[in-house]
Amino acid sequence: MAEDPPPADPGSPTKETATTDFRQVMSGHAAGVAVVTAGRAGSPAGLTVTSLTSFSDLPPSICFNIGVTARSHQPVINADAIGVHMLAAGQRRIAEVFSSRVDDKFSGLDWSWDGSVPRLPGALAYLLCLPVAVFRHGDHSLVVAEVKRMEAAEGSPLVYLRRSLGWQLVTVNR
Repeated sequence: MAEDPPPADPGSPTKETATTDFRQVMSGHAAGVAVVTAGRAGSPAGLTVTSLTSFSDLPPSICFNIGVTARSHQPVINADAIGVHMLAAGQRRIAEVFSSRVDDKFSGLDWSWDGSVPRLPGALAYLLCLPVAVFRHGDHSLVVAEVKRMEAAEGSPLVYLRRSLGWQLVTVNR
């Protein structure tokens, strides 16, 4: 009977080393880029996310993460409705604005109200969603939202990889 190999000993990395290593590993995971918007009392809020994913087909639902220290955290998790804008390849500037620390992310941008939700034109896809659950873990919250309306356009997505925006997708015929 063969003996089980001894368990791997990854050592005891410091909190800082573990965070740096984790970020480095995850930077190799390509992701689409989206902007999530919310409005409360006529004041728009929004942020760039790369954690957007489908959650459920029935009902159609998505989920994404948001840092608890982000200025948009409270407006998004407390919103009655949110807008999810899957950005097109040519919308890099919008992603940069919504990932920045500027006070008014909507200043100088073309946008309008879709009910209580700030809407950005030209996105590859737009989802009007109702937040249904928020789960807090560590320094982030996971938001689950039901899709109530969606629109999609043709085009290529804005892609985030290795801490950089603007990667191009290439179709390979096999």
